[in-house]
Amino acid sequence: MSGKAFKVLLVEGDTNETSLVKRYLGDAPDAAPDRFEVVEAVRVSTACHALARGDFDAVILDLQVPQNEGLEGFTRIRAQRPELPIVLLTDLTEEPLAARALKRGAQDYLVKGTLDCCLLKRALRHAIEKKSLTNLVERLLDQEASAKLIVDGAAVVLYANPAAEALFGATAQELAGKPFAFPREAGAVTIVSPKSAELSAEMSVTAIAWNGEPARLISFMGAAGAEESAKARLGGAERRRLDDIKALFTRRLSHEMRNTLSTVKTAVFCLKDPPTGPLSARQSRLVDMISRNVDRQVRIFDKLGDLARFQGGKLKLDLRPLEVGSLIDEIARESELKTMDGRLAVEQAAGLPRVAGDADMLLQVVRSLLDNAFRHAKAKVAVKTFAEGQSGIRVTVSDDGPGIPKQRQAELFTPFAELDKRKDAPGFNGGLGLTICREIIEGHGG
Repeated sequence: MSGKAFKVLLVEGDTNETSLVKRYLGDAPDAAPDRFEVVEAVRVSTACHALARGDFDAVILDLQVPQNEGLEGFTRIRAQRPELPIVLLTDLTEEPLAARALKRGAQDYLVKGTLDCCLLKRALRHAIEKKSLTNLVERLLDQEASAKLIVDGAAVVLYANPAAEALFGATAQELAGKPFAFPREAGAVTIVSPKSAELSAEMSVTAIAWNGEPARLISFMGAAGAEESAKARLGGAERRRLDDIKALFTRRLSHEMRNTLSTVKTAVFCLKDPPTGPLSARQSRLVDMISRNVDRQVRIFDKLGDLARFQGGKLKLDLRPLEVGSLIDEIARESELKTMDGRLAVEQAAGLPRVAGDADMLLQVVRSLLDNAFRHAKAKVAVKTFAEGQSGIRVTVSDDGPGIPKQRQAELFTPFAELDKRKDAPGFNGGLGLTICREIIEGHGG
């Protein structure tokens, strides 16, 4: 097999680093037969000329290269060729700057001194794959008549389609990287833009993955007169096709990210027992930190995949007659073994009816609710079951923690909703767990 041939623009002013990167990309110790052709540029202006003259599959940009003060060079390259994946090279002191670049559209960053052949090639392949999927979704969103924004977990704008540019009276580049203040709950919103004094629109928020990270797609419907007619022309079948493509994008990206993180997890496991001798205390802390964060990312992508399958109708429930009381007892035993603190109290009504349900999914719901309760409880967590009507069952999970204001409780079921967290008071963050719980319960008709 000849493999794929990738053309990479390397923007690097240090000849030693350039030689190292070219040697790594020229070596072939890994199983993949891909080939990398490297074109060199010693400064950002040279890189921009090269990008104007030729086609490339990816850009490797050193944050210390001339004309790249701050993120100036990255911004110029991204504006010139927004469809290209950009992988940054940085040192340890520049990681916060690299993290800012990720929010503005970079695919990855690598720390100098930690590179090897396999790591560099894997990062490039992954960046190219991620960017190709993102470009596909961008093209789909660009064609939609309704305004679309994509924001990260901190509500910073990552992408805006042409309809959003018209609605807000700003270009996508002007909107990107800026916080977008939107109501916590979906529904009617009022928008003020330079093009119009006030516009009323219906807003919806959907959890997605963007460049491998959790994000939210914000849609504005009914803000423009031409929008309804365009949507009618689109037709139900076409809308379903777009929804299927979006769900496929999320599932595929989740799968690819889990594979990549599994490789990192294996490498971390090997680092914990190196052949050269025990790690220092500082090295052990760093390895443990990497391991915890990899585990966290795996959980996020697992949940994203589950949510995409639910919302795309691909995840089917295995409904069978079951005893809910037995499930509650099983989870109670698990929790007591896990916490060993005696905080859990279980109260179940006698003579509960059997119900049709998916045991694994219902176990996931109660586990998620209990995890939240134990996280915020002071001294007590309670699970109670009651008969509901003639053939239903109600299960409640409660704790004696500080509680959530009633007017904010609905936000916990919005993917990645962030409730106020102040230093002097407890706060709460919504992730994906409760969103998935709601999908499971609604799938059961609850």
